[in-house]
Amino acid sequence: ECGCNDIPEGDCDCDGNQLDALGVCGGDCLADVNENGICDDAEVAGCTDPLACNFDAMATLNDGSCTYAEDLYDCDGNCLNDADEDGICDEDEIVGCTDETACNYDPEATLDDGTNCVFIAIGECDCQGNVEDVVGVCGGDCTEDADMDGICDDVDECIGELDSCGICNGPGEIYECGCNDIPEGDCDCDGNQIDAVGVCGGECLADVNDNGICDDAEATGCTDPLACNFDEMATLDDGSCTYAEDLYDCLGNCLNDADEDGICDELEVVGCTDETSCNYNPEATDSDEESCVFAEPFYDCEGSCLNDEDGDGICDELEIVGCTNAEACNFDELATDDDSCILIGDACDDGDATTIDDVINENCDCVGTVDGVEEAGLAFAMFPNPSTGEVTLAVDGLRAGVQIQVLDAAGRMVWNQEGMVLQGNTVLDLSSLSTGTYNVMLSDERGVRVQRLAIQR
Repeated sequence: ECGCNDIPEGDCDCDGNQLDALGVCGGDCLADVNENGICDDAEVAGCTDPLACNFDAMATLNDGSCTYAEDLYDCDGNCLNDADEDGICDEDEIVGCTDETACNYDPEATLDDGTNCVFIAIGECDCQGNVEDVVGVCGGDCTEDADMDGICDDVDECIGELDSCGICNGPGEIYECGCNDIPEGDCDCDGNQIDAVGVCGGECLADVNDNGICDDAEATGCTDPLACNFDEMATLDDGSCTYAEDLYDCLGNCLNDADEDGICDELEVVGCTDETSCNYNPEATDSDEESCVFAEPFYDCEGSCLNDEDGDGICDELEIVGCTNAEACNFDELATDDDSCILIGDACDDGDATTIDDVINENCDCVGTVDGVEEAGLAFAMFPNPSTGEVTLAVDGLRAGVQIQVLDAAGRMVWNQEGMVLQGNTVLDLSSLSTGTYNVMLSDERGVRVQRLAIQR
């Protein structure tokens, strides 16, 4: 390789260069102690373990500084598994009762499953099922304390030695200040007294209203929660409270207003609000239409006729024109306005030109005389009377060419039938006539007969 010679032993090329510490021909690296292919003077010291918390990707030489997360935690100290997010890793959770009031409270438990806590039963005084005896000792066996001094009768005298205060080392008094009680008037063993608000050794000099707040710390205002200007920060009432009117809230709205008309239920006036009624109440606020009373037709609210031209107390619209004379042949007991009475002896026309001096006789028939002889006329019977509409006429023998007229109380013809043949009983249909009194007139060549008929329904 080098002309006529090989590369000299120990050299790496024909120029006399040797391999350096990194195997570079003619290189200047003097050492690579760890043989990692990086010259020692170019190494970057640091943590080279990718699993370490402080792994340095730029480091080429591990300097022993690597740190690692504790088991179950990440590099920030957080649990890898913490389902309930309580900061205790699931693998370290201790299941047990965490309620300090429970009998099986476990101070080391970190997870309460909500099912295993056991509590002192009602009536018992400890978790062992004991109850208090008569002197209040839980699980004690005292059954009698006659003088009710809290010491069982069978141990009322001291059993054993006295303590340093001369008190029996069994059940007995407990002193607070060495071997003495707190001096009368003091509130502790240091000689302090209770101040005006009940604080032992406190500085409050006065609490005039005894509300537990020192007078110099009072906040004045309205202290009544029922007042409209109640101040929840106030501790001393200054008499400024204002209240809603009865039945209203502080904004002036009704407390009860079912129909939302702005008038409180308690102030509603129930009554008739129809101005056309007789009992219209202008002060009513709640309408009660069923209570309204109205005048009858044709009358005012006092029962007087609106129209009564003749002043007889019968309204003009209700007047019935007819004969009001009870002795008249056409007397109408329903008539209120007298008109056209037919009296016995009144002149009439029997329809027979051969007769003279036609008058109403005692049978209310219109009869005349022929050459001084009274004409008998057409006799007939009529029933039922009063009738509801159908009337039967009864005549003797055969009568032809009979005219039947029905006259109302005013003498007006309201029903007419001519040329009828009557024999025995004949039924007339007068159902078209209204209730009232009528005159039924039968006439033929022999004369006229009239009878009164009452129709009632």
